[in-house]
Amino acid sequence: MPEPVRSSTVRELFRFSPTTIFVLGFVPPLTSAILCIAFALLHDSDKISNYNWICGRAFLPSISRIINLPFERTLWQLFTFLHVPLRLVEIGVGFDRYRRLRNIHCRRALLYEFARYSYLICGVLELVFLIALSTVVERENGHYHVICFYIFGCFGLAFFVCNAICHSESLYYLNPYGRLSFNLKITFTAMYAVSIPFLFACFVLYWKRCILTGKHRET
Repeated sequence: MPEPVRSSTVRELFRFSPTTIFVLGFVPPLTSAILCIAFALLHDSDKISNYNWICGRAFLPSISRIINLPFERTLWQLFTFLHVPLRLVEIGVGFDRYRRLRNIHCRRALLYEFARYSYLICGVLELVFLIALSTVVERENGHYHVICFYIFGCFGLAFFVCNAICHSESLYYLNPYGRLSFNLKITFTAMYAVSIPFLFACFVLYWKRCILTGKHRET
């Protein structure tokens, strides 16, 4: 029989706070997006506007076009893929903490558990489709890239909503910082939601023009 592990033989090498994990998971993709956009505007401005796309000529720049350029693509994928393990840790820790820190006065326990599991599922699927749209860019398959982008956006919004619901019914909501954090989550979720009608309209137009009609025009 193997001997049990004694507490004196276990040594903690390092510890990350939830805030540190959040920052390490949030900053890399934001940094890569800013750097890619800045580099493209400064050095590749002629390549991100007035170019032939799968539906014809595009006159305005887009993030999809920017991360398709050689240097920008390398930079984007490096930072994006780097943050994925930390985001998975963040999601897993959040899922477990919401279980342990549920308010005993929670009035909607069933909704809370549904939101908690949806938080986990939507968070993981958001990362899956972020990897997909970062890997399958315009150059490989423009249609799949666009579809992955919109699915990523839907799971991202659902993740924000579930996070806010769980926060409101957990001990995270307590002062001194709980309500400020909740208000920030509501603000970002609202900003995300406001963009949905515009993005949905763009997707419908894209689907009708490029998918249903099969129009691939070169000019």
